[in-house]
Amino acid sequence: MKNKIVCHANECIFNNQGGCSNDFGVTIAVYDGVAVCPNHTPMSADDAKKLELIEGLYQVLEGLLLEDHGDRMSENIRDYDLCTSNENTVFMELDGGDHLQDICTDNDRVVAIVDTLNVLKYGRVMRVTECS
Repeated sequence: MKNKIVCHANECIFNNQGGCSNDFGVTIAVYDGVAVCPNHTPMSADDAKKLELIEGLYQVLEGLLLEDHGDRMSENIRDYDLCTSNENTVFMELDGGDHLQDICTDNDRVVAIVDTLNVLKYGRVMRVTECS
């Protein structure tokens, strides 16, 4: 029986919704409770242009959410992982991914910004499926 290990690798072709889809004997090491695969390519702190772009996108996102809600969120959006659904809902992750809170619905611009942020930060779009 294969253990399922949550993968936090940013840009890995085997990262399938946070689980490793590689059955070819890749050894995944765990450091401080975080699984790190040999395919892991972390975002470098030296990549100043990428970090500036990410910060600029967060500022645009905050403006769009303010426009959408009419008031500022009390939480700092940068402290949460964000994900989108095929139904154009944006969620923020609370308490390790078991609890998602929707923060915006039917706003294509917010969805586009969140998807772009996730591609820059994690190398992929973070997509969830809504259950009714």
